[in-house]
Amino acid sequence: MTTLATTRDGNTPLSPEELADLIPNLATKEELNEWERENILHGREWAVGDRTSPTDMVSDEYVRKLHKKMFDETWKWAGDYRHTEKNIGVSVHEIRERLMALFGDTRYWIENGTYLPDEIAK
Repeated sequence: MTTLATTRDGNTPLSPEELADLIPNLATKEELNEWERENILHGREWAVGDRTSPTDMVSDEYVRKLHKKMFDETWKWAGDYRHTEKNIGVSVHEIRERLMALFGDTRYWIENGTYLPDEIAK
């Protein structure tokens, strides 16, 4: 069992400021993982029932709304882009630009039938 203030291999470290944005009162990483898992499942339920077109899903607005649905019971920052540097993904200042490029590519693939939907979803 690992407390929220410590890390193990594979866990993204949380700063005191980030821990202050945690909504539920949890003591361990295991509790946080389980809480996030349940919150993500609620977001998945919403997404499965949503009737947004595939092209409209590939947008800043939709992705942030989905993120909010997936983490709104866990983190105060749900639906916002990361503000702190992590050893994952891209630098904070590149997130929006990289996503916009990905959204553009994906919309093109959808609109032009470049790939099958299952391939695009991977």
